[in-house]
Amino acid sequence: MEAGLEAAHDTGSLSPSPRPDSPPPPLVEGAPQHDLPGVAAPLPVVEDALDADGSITVTHPIITGRPCSAAGAPLLPDAPAPPRDPRLPNDYSPYESRPQFELADFLFKKEQMSAGHINELMQLWAATLPPGQDPPFANARDLYESIDNIPLGDIPWQEFRITYTGVRPEDNVPPWMIREYTVWFRCPRRVLHTQVGNTDFAHDMDYVPKQVFHGDQREYKDFMSGDWCWQQADIVAQDPANTDATFCPVILGSDKTTVSVATGQNEYYPLYLSNGLVRNAA
Repeated sequence: MEAGLEAAHDTGSLSPSPRPDSPPPPLVEGAPQHDLPGVAAPLPVVEDALDADGSITVTHPIITGRPCSAAGAPLLPDAPAPPRDPRLPNDYSPYESRPQFELADFLFKKEQMSAGHINELMQLWAATLPPGQDPPFANARDLYESIDNIPLGDIPWQEFRITYTGVRPEDNVPPWMIREYTVWFRCPRRVLHTQVGNTDFAHDMDYVPKQVFHGDQREYKDFMSGDWCWQQADIVAQDPANTDATFCPVILGSDKTTVSVATGQNEYYPLYLSNGLVRNAA
């Protein structure tokens, strides 16, 4: 599994901040210059940095999240993002037809039918069909595998097993020391790519570290407005190859979840992952 912090070019919608070697941006007529903590002074107030509520947003001058093509070529200011590959209106792959897709949606999402009931339903369905004709799904596992193979997400589940290999007491060995545990996961890096590429959140992410000020008061709200993100961007910016890139923090969280099943209680420890670009109000 890959985790950590990653600097990668992205197709964000923010305009690039001025580079340190660029001419200073024009001042807003009548606006003051600010001497803000952590920012080179005097700081010219750029017109598009003045928010509707009168606050001032300062963005990182090097790690700018400049929009680019899939090959990494910078796009012109205000250029639209490259279009996604079109999907045919009758393409329900990996399903053979719309009814099969809608049945999967009904069983898994709307009805949330148990695996045992899905198996029984498919057996009854098969009994009504002529010889040589199969039901839409062989069983519950076949249904679940079809969902995992939907190309829109295209991030398959993987698994590995772990056991405790440390020192054990001679007597009364705790069960957890001898038990085998199965870990199911999706590639964290591909999950992050999918999240950042989700157009539903294109305008709810900060693709560049920012500092927000109300007068002489600093505002900390979204994750990318914190000092840590700005400091990490300074480190990433030491490599000239990262100029205009997006610094994408990774946020992880875990909590025990108990699931009731017919045979008793199963305890799961899901590890949740999100990118740090998403704003709090999204």
